[in-house]
Amino acid sequence: MTEKRIFLETPRKLMSDIPWDPIRKVSLFLSLMIYLGTIGSTVALGNPIFEWGWWWLWFGLFLTTLPFIMGRVACGWFCPYAAIHDIFLGKLRYRRLNWPKELAANRFLILFLVLGVLATLEIFWEWDFFIWYSRAFLIASVLWGLLFPPRDWCRYICPLGTYAQLYARVRVLGVRVDPELCMRCARCPCEDSCMMGVRWREEVVGGTWITPDYCVVCMNCANACPFGAVYAWRVH
Repeated sequence: MTEKRIFLETPRKLMSDIPWDPIRKVSLFLSLMIYLGTIGSTVALGNPIFEWGWWWLWFGLFLTTLPFIMGRVACGWFCPYAAIHDIFLGKLRYRRLNWPKELAANRFLILFLVLGVLATLEIFWEWDFFIWYSRAFLIASVLWGLLFPPRDWCRYICPLGTYAQLYARVRVLGVRVDPELCMRCARCPCEDSCMMGVRWREEVVGGTWITPDYCVVCMNCANACPFGAVYAWRVH
């Protein structure tokens, strides 16, 4: 056993044993409660200072700083919109529409189109960006999650996630797979557990051995892999 394998073995075992999903959902729920609380304070006080403060923190820390460190981890752990998808809408079991494959590869074009529309509205209607846009996105994300698979909003449409994904390309930490422990399962449990629809056999296994930049670091794969091959570590 090499020194590197000895060094990684204990933290990797811990990562596979920790129940990440309930911990992550608690974090998402707290984020949602804080966000709804700031909306309530705006209504009660007639002053959006707390709502402004939340979004400045979100954009400055969660959306710009954290992606450099660990990619789109904010989308998996701290996003109030994602909380609605994972905790509530994800529990609704019925057949949803599929997002057109032709548009799936054009999320950055969609981002710039959305930003163009928002910028135009800002110029002519002088809306408060952090207040009205964030609430509009909340409504849009809920409607999306009712029509399409909820987390497809995060992968294909959400401008916040797309923005973070730009920085995630140079992230320091991320989800890795040990090629020596990976058994190349015929039906990959990591892919089955992935909320972002990562094509593990095409994009990870046998290729980079690192999840792509749209991964939200939910760590479901670390719990799902029966061989302990998945862990969070340096990717660059």
